[in-house]
Amino acid sequence: MIPLKEIESAKEVARRAAAYETRRTLARYYTIWATYPLVLFLVYALPAPYAFLSVLILYAALNFYIFRKLFLRLKRLGDVGIHRTFMIQGRLIGIVGSAAVGVLFWIGYGLSISPALLIAYALYAGVVDFLLLRILSLTGVKYYDLIAMVSFSGAMLSYALPNPPYVLAGVIVSLAWIFAGLSSFEEVIEGSWS
Repeated sequence: MIPLKEIESAKEVARRAAAYETRRTLARYYTIWATYPLVLFLVYALPAPYAFLSVLILYAALNFYIFRKLFLRLKRLGDVGIHRTFMIQGRLIGIVGSAAVGVLFWIGYGLSISPALLIAYALYAGVVDFLLLRILSLTGVKYYDLIAMVSFSGAMLSYALPNPPYVLAGVIVSLAWIFAGLSSFEEVIEGSWS
């Protein structure tokens, strides 16, 4: 029979490994998405219509790849806070939230109904922040995570204004997410995620 102390020690090692992998993935996530507004500015300069959609699809694919890789690693570590319900709830909120946001964007832009745009941007920011907080529950929320979430939410809400400050909001989000990405990388290198 394995002593209880060794079992608890093994669980602690698994928890620390999960925190390390999660923070490392978040560092990549922040750094990749920090470049998104900058890339969009360049794409909008191209004469090709809807070129931004191909950029968005590329970033969404990168996002899927890095988080899928994280969840596969966490699954191998065992009981570290990722349970089947955690995954199902996250997927459900992501799918339902994305569908609702898509419908509201269509109503807002297609039918020119401004309140629908405000609700769409707010719901989109809420879904992203909620999913990010769920992942952060594995490693703990840091001040730079909050800076990244607040800057993102503020930018999304500012896009619903009559004259949205695209450039200013994009620069603020990029700087905040670069800071969050570098801070996360620093935390991983120093090992302070324990």
